[in-house]
Amino acid sequence: MSFVQPEGTGARAAAGLGPIVFAASFTAAACALLSLRIGLDAAQADAPLLLICLTATGCLVSLAARSRPALAAAAEIGATVVFALMAAGLVADVGPFRGLVASGAFADRQQGMALFLGWLLVYLSFTQSSGPRMLFMTVPSLSLFGVVGTMTVEPELMYLFVGFTCATVFFVLHEHRGAGRAPERTASGRVAAGHVTLTVVCVAAAMAGGRLLAVPIHYVGSEVLFPMGLMPMNRGGDRIGRGPVVTMGEANNVDVGTGPVTKTDTVLLRVRSPEPALWRGATYDAYTGHGWRNTLSHDSVPRVQAQAPFAWGADERLQDRGVTVLPERTAITATPGTPRTLRHAVSVAQNAVVTQLYGAGEMRSVRLIPPYRSWRVGIVMQDAGGALSLATPLPGLVYIIESEMPQTDPVALRTEAGPTPDEVSSRYIALDDMAPDALAGVRAEAEKATAGRRTKYDRVEALRMWVASRCKYNLAAAAAPTDQDIVRHFLFESREGYCDSFATSLAVLCRSLGIPARVASGFATGDYESSSRLYLVRDRDKHMWTEVYFAGFGWVPFDATSDAEDVTPRPGAAVAAAGRSLWQRLRAGGPLPILMLLVGFAALAYVLKSEVFDRRRALRGAPALSPEVRRIMRSYACACAALARLGLRRSPSETADEFAARAVAQGGLGAAAAPMRSLTALVVSARYAVAPAPEGSVARAEADAAELRRSAADLRRQRGRSRRGGV
Repeated sequence: MSFVQPEGTGARAAAGLGPIVFAASFTAAACALLSLRIGLDAAQADAPLLLICLTATGCLVSLAARSRPALAAAAEIGATVVFALMAAGLVADVGPFRGLVASGAFADRQQGMALFLGWLLVYLSFTQSSGPRMLFMTVPSLSLFGVVGTMTVEPELMYLFVGFTCATVFFVLHEHRGAGRAPERTASGRVAAGHVTLTVVCVAAAMAGGRLLAVPIHYVGSEVLFPMGLMPMNRGGDRIGRGPVVTMGEANNVDVGTGPVTKTDTVLLRVRSPEPALWRGATYDAYTGHGWRNTLSHDSVPRVQAQAPFAWGADERLQDRGVTVLPERTAITATPGTPRTLRHAVSVAQNAVVTQLYGAGEMRSVRLIPPYRSWRVGIVMQDAGGALSLATPLPGLVYIIESEMPQTDPVALRTEAGPTPDEVSSRYIALDDMAPDALAGVRAEAEKATAGRRTKYDRVEALRMWVASRCKYNLAAAAAPTDQDIVRHFLFESREGYCDSFATSLAVLCRSLGIPARVASGFATGDYESSSRLYLVRDRDKHMWTEVYFAGFGWVPFDATSDAEDVTPRPGAAVAAAGRSLWQRLRAGGPLPILMLLVGFAALAYVLKSEVFDRRRALRGAPALSPEVRRIMRSYACACAALARLGLRRSPSETADEFAARAVAQGGLGAAAAPMRSLTALVVSARYAVAPAPEGSVARAEADAAELRRSAADLRRQRGRSRRGGV
């Protein structure tokens, strides 16, 4: 059976694409391009808008060229040349198109892949000459969602994916309705209901799949693309321009017990660490009676420019992407004995400007990886206590720390041996600014609490438990009087406060017994996210704790709040959260969820109108058909759908006889021409004849339709073999 390619099939297919189909295709691509906002740094924040504008232009050009083959060919050739030059220029970071995105964007493989897929969508938008080509745009769109999904797991990504799914399902149903539906009004309610059901199921599956697949995509993609897993940490919704800018740092002076505090769930740090820890920023040595003061000197830290890229491959452009800082070891900072090494990475939120470096233990090496040239790091300062700060505040910093962690095993700490350095004993026992009567009362209680304890560890642990059992944790605690010692007021009067009061009281109690102690400020461990294997450190994790010096081990952390009762009032918080309406939850996510919901409702309304109401109205206006006629018409509709898959689509303006003549003349039906003519004659006779359908006509129509479907399948296979063989 020979096959002849129908003449002008591509032009007719393109001409049959209406503006609403192009709008659906653009909506799907725009949702994918909007997801780029989640995965790009602030330097490339304008790239998604540029790509969306170019994609809209491409869709308009394709719409204008749908019935103009010469214009369509010129647009496709021009787009191919420009895309090839642009891709080569971006990858090589040279050429006339390198300015379309920020310099060095492809140094980050994830960003480079996402931008490449975005530009591929732009290219495809200029080449939408047929329905299959328009449908192919969903492939890079889905890939783009997958790449961004390896960077972060965010609700916004799910909303965009739902919008993409709605637009794609709408496009597929619209094309199916135009291609496979018989021109006569033969559609049954079951077909329309099936289309509506498919739309609802696809939208529901997109919402559920967005939740279920986001985690494995994020996990697997991070493992495959980025074994080190460092750069994906600073992708997320907390970026500059999407919320208030937060300055993260530690002051040299801090007041304690200043009144109620409010903490939020804003993510400030993302930490990749093999074990939980306290992320220390600064320490304080001088107690003032109302707070703490850091009297340690600050000096610049030696910086070592890396001679080779660090864990990112052999790309020479990355050699200036980071710098290593080597903190100096002092008698105060040193961790003696046999400490263990902890290597962890910290990523600062994109909407946070950092002036302090946070990390666990004694930082021995810090590798700074800013999203810009390393000279922007400026001067790094270190105080004698080991705290590192930046002279130039930086946003969105990523750094890798190698620390030495002290021994925390109680059995080992009870065997403390060796002298305490003079710098530690002279500085971290003093209570010179504490009122004598307050000091006497605190020392008396400390001696009672530690009576019978023989080792330093047991005494410190007894003091920690005494504070935790005596006082309650309360974020709404009133401010302490300014004319009283804060420790005395907290331990003997209010007995309520938050972490700064607990840490200060434990440190002063230890010092009153001659035990070197200090207060550290930073962040608690945070919440572990198993999908990304990161600790998400939020604003509510801001914390202060006590550190006690053990000879032969170094500074060991103690947290008196860990066993204290939390009495922070939360009136109706759980009820309010549970009682939030759907509208309130949508509004809390910003305008995007509401917009995507409206788009989904609009698409569903169109499907309901076209597939249910229009068809039922047409059926009500048509004369009643006998069961035999309906079976014949159904057979004809199946045959037309099979021919449509070959490119032979019946135009709404064609009669059945005209379509049959064109199909036989242009379609290369061969031996199937006779069944086509026979089936057409049966349809015309059954549909328009006054007399009932003759006996046996239903069986002949079904046999002719079956023969046409087999012939169409053979033609499709033959066409596939011809293309593969180059014939």
